Amino acid sequence: MRKPALLLLAIGLALTARAAPAPLPSPTRAKADWKAMQGTWNVISYGSKGEFSSTRSEGARVVIAGDRLTYYWGGNVVHDWFIRLSAGPTSPNVDLTATRPELRRSYQGIYRLEGRSLTICHQGNSESARPSKIDGSGRHYLMVLERKKP
Repeated sequence: MRKPALLLLAIGLALTARAAPAPLPSPTRAKADWKAMQGTWNVISYGSKGEFSSTRSEGARVVIAGDRLTYYWGGNVVHDWFIRLSAGPTSPNVDLTATRPELRRSYQGIYRLEGRSLTICHQGNSESARPSKIDGSGRHYLMVLERKKP
């Protein structure tokens, strides 16, 4: 009588046991990355669908100050965005929203920050999905930045 009860208990435990869920992305990483992103970045390349322009020699730069990402080309502001970072399921997320309400543009993306290099991959239009990997294929844009030397 004791063996069947133990066997039944073991089977019940085996059926109810689950693998531990994957750890959630750390919101503290987004906070640390946001702090590390502050400053001036040279634009190495920017483009989509495999067509990337090398803009290093053309003086394109990005300044991240507070919650703003401003894209300059030849000293002129080309784009000005609010930037928000958050933890994503596989890659850290970045959301860019136009600072001018009349533009009504907002793009979702992912980013990779490694040392002096920042890569942002974002939607090409608001109808496409947030990229799942960092590349400039399809409707996604890829911006590769390098921290400006002091």
